[in-house]
Amino acid sequence: MTKDELEQVQSIIRQWMSEPTTHSDSRLTIPTGIVADRAIVIEIKSLLTFDNVLVESAVDADSGLCYTKRIGPSGKASEFIDTPFEMLPGETAPTIEADLPGNFSQRSQQRAIEPPLNELSPEVDSDPDRPKFLLYSNQTLLGYSLLEQTKSSNERKGRFHPSDDYFDYSQIFEAFPQAQNNWMELNAREAYGLTDDDAGAYRNRFNELTGKIEALKLYLADATSKRIETKEVTVEDLSYYYDDQRERWLYVTFAK
Repeated sequence: MTKDELEQVQSIIRQWMSEPTTHSDSRLTIPTGIVADRAIVIEIKSLLTFDNVLVESAVDADSGLCYTKRIGPSGKASEFIDTPFEMLPGETAPTIEADLPGNFSQRSQQRAIEPPLNELSPEVDSDPDRPKFLLYSNQTLLGYSLLEQTKSSNERKGRFHPSDDYFDYSQIFEAFPQAQNNWMELNAREAYGLTDDDAGAYRNRFNELTGKIEALKLYLADATSKRIETKEVTVEDLSYYYDDQRERWLYVTFAK
C-alpha cells in the first residue's frame, strides 16, 4: 500500500466512524478498485481504559493492521490518530496486532527490552525528592511508580516501571483490560435486551482474570518497604495493545 492509498483509506474510515449509525459491531467494506486492488474490510475494536477513555481502533479484518484510532473520554468529543505510513509493515514484516494477544509466546523476547528495576530512569524522575511507590505481590517486588498525576485528594496515577519478576504475571494484566471491556459491553447490551452468543465466555474470562489478580494480593509500600494503607491498587497494562513499553500505569486510591 502506498502512502496516498493509506491516506485515502484513513479518510474514508474517519468519515465512516463519524457517522452516528457506526458502532462497535459495525463493519465497513471498501470495494476492490476504490483504493487498492483488493477489497478492504474494516472492523472496530473498542477498549475502555480505567480513566474512562474510549479507544476505538479501525482494524483491517484480514491483516490486523490498525489504520486509525479514535480516542477520547467516553461519551465526549474525541480525536483521530492515524497510523503513520512509516509504521506499516513491509511484505515480510509481521502484521500489527490491534487486539490483545490470545497467547503470550513473545513475552520472553519483550522481557529483554525492559531494563532492570534499578536501572530505570523515567523523565519525571529528575526530581530526586520525588518518592517512589513500590508495588508488591505478597513479598515479591513487581515494580514502582512515582504516581506523578493527581486525580483527587486521595487518588493518584503514574507510569508503572516493572521489575523482572513482574513478567511472571504480566499476561494476566495484559489480558484484563480487554476482558473487562468485553464484560462491560456485554452488561450494557443485556440492559437493552440484546443477547450475545459469547456471553458465557466473556463472563468466565473476566471472572478468571479478576480472581487471579485478587490472588496476587497487591499492596503498596514506600522506599523503606513500609506498607502504605490503600483502598484500591490497580495495574493497567496496555503495552501490548499499543506496542509501547511505556503504556503501563498504576492507579492508587489511598485510605486517607
